[in-house]
Amino acid sequence: MARAAAMFRILRSTRLSLWPIIVINCFASAKLAGMDFLNVIALSVSLCLLSSFGFVMNDLLDKEIDRENGVERLQRLDGPSLGIGWCISGFLLLAALGIGL
Repeated sequence: MARAAAMFRILRSTRLSLWPIIVINCFASAKLAGMDFLNVIALSVSLCLLSSFGFVMNDLLDKEIDRENGVERLQRLDGPSLGIGWCISGFLLLAALGIGL
C-alpha cells in the first residue's frame, strides 16, 4: 500500500471530526468548574489527543474483528504501514501526556 494512502487511512482513524465535540464538552465542564482559559485549552487538546490515540489503538488491535463486521478502517495496512500506525499512536499518547504535565 502506498504510504500516502496508509497515512490517509491512519489519519481518518484518528476521528478528527469528534474533536469539536470534545472541545465543546471541555469548555462546558470548565465553565461549571470555574477553570481558567489556558487550563481549559490544555485539557481540550490533551483529551483530543488521548481520544485519537484510543481510536488508532483500537483500530490497530482489532483489525480482524472489524474485517468480520465489515468495517473498513485499517484492514489493508501492511507491515511497514502498520509500523507507521504504531508510531503515530505512540506520538499521540506522548503528546497528550506532555501537555497534561
